Amino acid sequence: PDLDQIHLIGHPMNEDAVQALFTEKRRGNRIAALPSSCLDYENGQSHDQQVDHLVTVWGSALEIIQKKSHQPEIWWKLHPSFVDDPVMLDVTRKLADRLPGFQSMTGKMTAEQMIVQSSIVVGDVSSVLLWSMRLGQRLTISLDLFNMPGGDEMSYYPGIKVIRSLDGLQDLDDAALADHGGRDTAYPTIGEFLSRVRREGPAA
Repeated sequence: PDLDQIHLIGHPMNEDAVQALFTEKRRGNRIAALPSSCLDYENGQSHDQQVDHLVTVWGSALEIIQKKSHQPEIWWKLHPSFVDDPVMLDVTRKLADRLPGFQSMTGKMTAEQMIVQSSIVVGDVSSVLLWSMRLGQRLTISLDLFNMPGGDEMSYYPGIKVIRSLDGLQDLDDAALADHGGRDTAYPTIGEFLSRVRREGPAA
């Protein structure tokens, strides 16, 4: 159809919409940590083994990111499927003892509110990482460290940095972490693309 016959509806992640939804929120000096797909109930480990494994991986990863990025705070929020899970509750308590500036935000705010107010967003495999990538201006990291099927799913999205080992995380350029992803990492939506074509005309 002719471009004039196409009605464009603003994407809910565009800048105006985000400002309307989060009017008083600013990106702050903190890390948002959002575990979603890191717990394998079928691996045969005991409760304590699961806790120790997850505390080791999440604790080490967040320590590296915090040290390299100089972020004073870590906001942690459990996925809704984890909020009553004994393993993840123990993981949360142990991370609070281990990490400076650690605060559990489970039940206190949404993942989107956390992302808007953070400079670095860390998860495993989760749609909230896509939300962060689309929002842009934040460094979005996926940790493929938990030996979970599909743990590298976020590698299909170039705006998300996938980490496959703690050594790989340690080798990240400090400047890249300190910059906190201060660039737009999202591709244009279809609406944005068509708006540009309407303004500028099709490419020759």
